[in-house]
Amino acid sequence: MIKKFLLCLLAAIPQAMHSQEAGLWYNIGSESKVLFVEDAKIKNNTPVVLWTRTGVPAENWQVVDNGDGTYALLSGYMGKYIVTSTSVKEGAKLSSSSIKRNHKWKFVPVEGKADTYFITSQNGNYAICADQFADGVQLLLHSYGDGAQPTEWKFTRVDDFTPAGFDTRIRDAIMTGFIGHYYRPASDGHFLGSDGFWSDAEMFETVLDAFETTGNTRYKNYFNELVANFLVRKGRDWSYNPFNDDIAWMVLACVRGYKYFNNQDYLQLAVDNFERMYSRAIEPSGTLRWSQDASDHGTNSCINGPAIVALCYLYEMTGESTYLQRAKKLWDAQYNSLCDKNDGHIWDSGEWSSDWSSFKVGNYWGSTYNQGTMLGASVKLYLLTGDTRYSDYADKIYGWSYNSLTESGSPRIINACQTATGDLSGFKGILVRYVRLYAEVSGNEEPLVWLGDNAMHAFQNRNSKGVIWSKWMSKTPDDFKSVEGQEVKDFRDDAFGASTAVSVAFNAHVNRRFVKDAYTDIEAKFFDDMKWTQLSPRMSDATDKVIDGAWICFRNVDFGLTSAKSVKLRVKGNTEFAVYVDKIDGNAPVAVVKSDSEGWTEYEAGLAEPLSGRHAVYVAVGGDGEGAFHRITFSGSDSGIDKIMDNMPAAEDNTCHDLYGRKVTNPGKGIYIVNGKKVVMK
Repeated sequence: MIKKFLLCLLAAIPQAMHSQEAGLWYNIGSESKVLFVEDAKIKNNTPVVLWTRTGVPAENWQVVDNGDGTYALLSGYMGKYIVTSTSVKEGAKLSSSSIKRNHKWKFVPVEGKADTYFITSQNGNYAICADQFADGVQLLLHSYGDGAQPTEWKFTRVDDFTPAGFDTRIRDAIMTGFIGHYYRPASDGHFLGSDGFWSDAEMFETVLDAFETTGNTRYKNYFNELVANFLVRKGRDWSYNPFNDDIAWMVLACVRGYKYFNNQDYLQLAVDNFERMYSRAIEPSGTLRWSQDASDHGTNSCINGPAIVALCYLYEMTGESTYLQRAKKLWDAQYNSLCDKNDGHIWDSGEWSSDWSSFKVGNYWGSTYNQGTMLGASVKLYLLTGDTRYSDYADKIYGWSYNSLTESGSPRIINACQTATGDLSGFKGILVRYVRLYAEVSGNEEPLVWLGDNAMHAFQNRNSKGVIWSKWMSKTPDDFKSVEGQEVKDFRDDAFGASTAVSVAFNAHVNRRFVKDAYTDIEAKFFDDMKWTQLSPRMSDATDKVIDGAWICFRNVDFGLTSAKSVKLRVKGNTEFAVYVDKIDGNAPVAVVKSDSEGWTEYEAGLAEPLSGRHAVYVAVGGDGEGAFHRITFSGSDSGIDKIMDNMPAAEDNTCHDLYGRKVTNPGKGIYIVNGKKVVMK
């Protein structure tokens, strides 16, 4: 096919590219540069420029046959055509547009050079040219003919390319670029970037995000190496650090490391350092002091938010009720002092009066950091308590963040913190982590689509080394330098900002089934949360060995209108597997099976109560020995409808819920849970 194409081109008149070749995809370049829409922007009238090849979809152009001997060039990412910004004339600049005006091009073969063409206007009077060959140079039209020397363009075919959204291939490429450039060996363990504290802890959490959304032991190994190096550099007692939020971040990394890897030392580090930090930071108002060097009566969202999340994790991992009580009190104090109760805007900081009786907000700035941690705090407390005031406020936080921290248009790309280095550069990674948790718990998949859109856009703007800086809105330079005001920032050895693209890539969690049909096989690889377990490198849709206390969680398991009556587990080993619904703590299992087989075996058990609607399902190991889990499947036979009603009966507890467990105040037509039974409202 390629030979036929080239023969046709060499034998052709100026409109040389035959119609049967239309529809194929190409990189179009000259010298070492290729055609690229500036910063991969989706908006119309964005300049078409030259840029160093980075291997992203935004570099791919489809040849579209106009049916009149001319062709259009369509972007593989933006879905825009190359057009002239004005009428076709000398010096007209090229831009992108969804409207095919002034888009008619001809491809004139360059004699003696395979796959190389002059790209001319329809009338043949002008050609697409570059006045110089440097990143960011906008293309324009110059006269063609009469001794002119227009730019020669090499068309390199891109096989097997189909415009598509974010996927696991792109996700893994983002991690590969990051690790390949920044992950470096040391005498003890490995390190990322320079000698940071809170930025290191936050990057460790990004590695944990990768593990939590893939179960891949590769990320477990990265994390262990990074923490080993951190402990050599920073020690085990972090109270010398006056910044309480720094300590809270490393506590979060350690307690999550314990949750996933059952490393008791990580838990001890988290407990000891949190207690030291909390005892010095707690104020009479119930809020926390950001820094021991700061005002005695000030507080900041940047310490309250991560501390609440850390308390929730500590409660989950230890069962100590003190942690949960502290988390609830601190959430109340933060909510009453630094939160807009109407729209979910989290304010930055403020001061208490000398007697701690009144509070004045000093900085109303809303950041991805503070929005993210309060979102996480609200969702975690809702999971632990079931109190809807937390989930209601989480809705507001997400809504404000989506509407206020993004560029208008579609898709909504986060445009906050467009800086290459420093604390601000890493803030976005925090928000996207808790957006994922919010999506899973709220049962709303749209936030994950939004994260995928952001990850896809960030990927288009990587550099040729595979690194993506924190300024997702613009192309990452190959020299790793950013001119910001009068300052030149170099992020060649500063990994923090580049970690944000990794965070959004993995928190988009593209390997998931968001809603899982209870009556089809749900394999381990579709997990949403886990404790002390991982996917088997030998059998990626099953867990590796699990022990007493380990569990795997699947959220948004849909039982529909049919009441499930039994469950099947495909497991192996010599231990018990218990099935829980919605949560483990405080709930009895709905089914238990005893595995006594060294090979994969399917066990079936009846459910203690019928299940319908949408729930989180946990498979937990409880007993001596160890085993592994492959899949879970439910079965049922009847409709599960208890009554058909013309009017909704009053609930004994003055509430009714929909099939997703959400409280409904004014139910319309549909199926609801009232007094523990399903009713149909006509």
